[in-house]
Amino acid sequence: VCVCVCHSTTKCACVGHGTTQCVWCRRREFRELCSETRVISHKSHELMEDEDSGHIHSDEINHALGNDKRYSEMASIPEERDKILTEYILELHQKGPPPPPTASNRDSTWR
Repeated sequence: VCVCVCHSTTKCACVGHGTTQCVWCRRREFRELCSETRVISHKSHELMEDEDSGHIHSDEINHALGNDKRYSEMASIPEERDKILTEYILELHQKGPPPPPTASNRDSTWR
């Protein structure tokens, strides 16, 4: 049983019982996948807006994400998957580049 932090204290019996995960768990895990995907960066928004490189970068992202189970688990709700991805890319764009790894006092927004 997993405790779904995304929908208060309700417990989700999706893990370990051979059933499909609930929508809230799938959304949270897909968001985690986006944050783990190196091809997605603060530059992704601008690259996707560019007419020349937009489709190429979008294909790179989808290829990288498509190799993960968390991506395919969102297949039943592709609009939601696209929304989460778009929001994540926009959030990275608004934050700007992460601090250099040698920075002694890292910005808490990048944790």
